[in-house]
Amino acid sequence: SLDRNMFAARAALATSYRSFEPRDFAQAKQHADLVVASAPEEGKSYELLGDVYRAMNELQQARDAYAMAVQKDSTLAVARLKVGHINSFLGSYADARTSYDAALASAKEGNKVTYANYRAFTFVHAGDARAALNELAQVERSATRIGLPEQQVGGARIFTLTNAAVIALHTGMSQAEPIINQLKTVIRAEAARVGDTAYTRQQEAQILFWESQLAARKGDFAAAASRAE
Repeated sequence: SLDRNMFAARAALATSYRSFEPRDFAQAKQHADLVVASAPEEGKSYELLGDVYRAMNELQQARDAYAMAVQKDSTLAVARLKVGHINSFLGSYADARTSYDAALASAKEGNKVTYANYRAFTFVHAGDARAALNELAQVERSATRIGLPEQQVGGARIFTLTNAAVIALHTGMSQAEPIINQLKTVIRAEAARVGDTAYTRQQEAQILFWESQLAARKGDFAAAASRAE
């Protein structure tokens, strides 16, 4: 009310109405439009507008807004990433991979593994889980080679193996068990690196969680329940 064109306040209101209860997409869109009006040359304005359109499931408009964000600021790797998301949701998988490749090219080293995971998801959306798992295996191996700080490597590998495990479990593929075994090894190595008792217990609980899911998928419900308990 004191400054109608305050960018940060408008953006925060748009995000609040978009993401948090009680949601109000009409209000979110109104504030996003005012953000764009107050800073029409700022790429983040259009990225915010794209986020609102995406929440409204107006995917074509979301893609246009994200593309405008990139046009206004070619360094916005996250906006390129979101163009990839929308293209994948719309079934334009080749375009999505092109967008993800562009995002990867301009991403900071700490984000490259995460962005590459999203690229692999395009194959899941296209119905080719095996291709997704093959790509995720390459991404997981790359985490140790791209120059990440030591304290980030374990997290990047766990993130990637977790996604691979979910895909393998839900598509009934034989890779699920070896992927989960590899995930357990990396989780335990990361817990040993951190060296905190509470964190180690949390990670052992995560391992039991994965073992429970795997047992359930195999039809061994007694073992699944035991691990869950």
